[in-house]
Amino acid sequence: MNKKILGLAILLGILGLNQMGLAQLPTGGGDFVTLVSNFFKILVGLIAIIAVVFIILGAFQFFTAAGDPEKASRAKQQIIYAVIGLFIAVAAWALVNWLVKNFGGTQPF
Repeated sequence: MNKKILGLAILLGILGLNQMGLAQLPTGGGDFVTLVSNFFKILVGLIAIIAVVFIILGAFQFFTAAGDPEKASRAKQQIIYAVIGLFIAVAAWALVNWLVKNFGGTQPF
């Protein structure tokens, strides 16, 4: 069940990024820094979408635990792990953005 939801979240994330115009890589003459910048832009967007899906699933599991402390604990852990993953992705994005700005990248995001 979770693999199906994860696959659906990834598919919807890719489609959403494509519609927003974020998944379009430069078509010609792009340097390495621009390529890495665009890759991380797409990756952070996907991770954010997946993290939000897992936070929503964890909240649903928490509310439907019906007083079972084990189910509630697993749901809390899922929410915490999703937030930690989102934080790590944003930190990686910030690091790449800083590197691109300071080392002459042509397209910081």
